[in-house]
Amino acid sequence: LPTPVVDRRAPVVFPGDREPEGVRHPGPTVQPGLGDGPIPTVAGAELTQLSANAHNVTIPAERVKGWEKWLLATSDHHFDSTQCDRDLLGYHHELARDLDAGTVCIGDALDLMQGRQDKRAGKIDLRPEYQTESYADAIVDDAASWYGKHADRYWMMSYGNHESGHRKYQETDLLARLVRRLNRDNDAAIMLGSYRGRLNLDCDFGHDDVQRVRGAYHHGHGGGGPVTVGTIGAQRARAAGTFDLWLTGHVHEKWALWSTVADVDEEGHAVYRDVLQVCCGPYKTEGLGGS
Repeated sequence: LPTPVVDRRAPVVFPGDREPEGVRHPGPTVQPGLGDGPIPTVAGAELTQLSANAHNVTIPAERVKGWEKWLLATSDHHFDSTQCDRDLLGYHHELARDLDAGTVCIGDALDLMQGRQDKRAGKIDLRPEYQTESYADAIVDDAASWYGKHADRYWMMSYGNHESGHRKYQETDLLARLVRRLNRDNDAAIMLGSYRGRLNLDCDFGHDDVQRVRGAYHHGHGGGGPVTVGTIGAQRARAAGTFDLWLTGHVHEKWALWSTVADVDEEGHAVYRDVLQVCCGPYKTEGLGGS
């Protein structure tokens, strides 16, 4: 994780910063059970979902040399695609378990392109286990079985353009169904994220000493570009928000970009801090056949 910024003061909230009472989120909703009763602990961290697109992860921390906490940040699994590299996906999830890492998926865990009414569908790209009258249900069943082995590692799953597009045209929310199924069947507490939002990582050293890594996530939009590979959009995002860690995906590129930005500390003095921007690589191995 990047060097956190000490901030024990409550942030100033301006009108419009928070959602008005009674707003119904289009699609993503706060998961039942989160925020009710004991705070769930997952992969060594406490999870609190504040709204559809605001999430807190509180991590017990120690001020000793060598202390660390790992995060597996992923996107674009395209799990149900014939081109998904499930071996690599499984290896990374097992590695997260070995490192006691929390796991997040920033969109497109599901591919959802082979439905009967999808113009992009092709018979050659349909996995045999999904060749049923209940195509969407078969995907949820298969994904629930596979991700169930790793549900105790997951902090959050959020929407990508594939889940959002399928929900728009088919009028069923398969990602929400999957997350509810994983939580119910595995006694898990996966937070359902939005297309973009905040994922704050609070390092709790005890005695009211909490250092927050201000995280932001956005599945992504547009194309990566053969030269810039999506970094122009990342720079625009950095200029538009205040955060320490920024996660994205979508463009099927993989990179990490460090930037130094000007800020002010608790006392109002000018300071400089590092911002880490990460584009998560895809698990979909497209184009190997030359088409």
